[in-house]
Amino acid sequence: MKKMTVSITLNPQMKQFYTKLIDYDIVERIELLELLRLDMEKGIKLALVEITMMPGHSPDEFEWGYSGEILSMIQRQENHYICIMKGIAPKRYLSLFKDIGDIDLVWDTPTYLSQDEIVLSVMGSEKDIENLLKGLKLIGTMNKISFQKPVLEGFSMLSCLTEKQRNVIIAAKKHGYYDYPRKTNPDKISKHLGISKATTIEHLRKAENRLINHILTGY
Repeated sequence: MKKMTVSITLNPQMKQFYTKLIDYDIVERIELLELLRLDMEKGIKLALVEITMMPGHSPDEFEWGYSGEILSMIQRQENHYICIMKGIAPKRYLSLFKDIGDIDLVWDTPTYLSQDEIVLSVMGSEKDIENLLKGLKLIGTMNKISFQKPVLEGFSMLSCLTEKQRNVIIAAKKHGYYDYPRKTNPDKISKHLGISKATTIEHLRKAENRLINHILTGY
């Protein structure tokens, strides 16, 4: 698993498309703080975001329409608003990615959308990242791409896990433990990591429990 951050300048067609979704006369920037839920098939995401408005404006003025909706306003500081937002990707946008195969990625920071550029940060396997890049080539020009070892901190959902729990659950994901049907089992994962089967199962269960509790906080 590796992390990629890419900056994209939208082509004229996609820029025109995005300006129909977001009124950049009053919205300066939308930045992802934490992705709470992602359904690539339906194009629905639930996220903690920071919306930076142009001076003198507020999110209440903007008709989000089918591009999404603000579910809860958490904090405001001057023209910066932190809120929980539901985003819905248009079918036209999703169709770009259906032709390049499944993409299984963890979305990370920095990820933001402004009038001039889109910056995306993701973590995943080389194959999934390559598939994402194929889709991004269809929407614009990639100006800068950087790769680095994932650092799980700040708003990252995996930051709620211990280092050992993260290592085990990432290895399990990488080797197909969460595929259907499963491609591996705790015994094989333990051999790969050089730890006992019992320890592997313990870390897996604790990691899964923490992530579920983290995702469903408040329910």
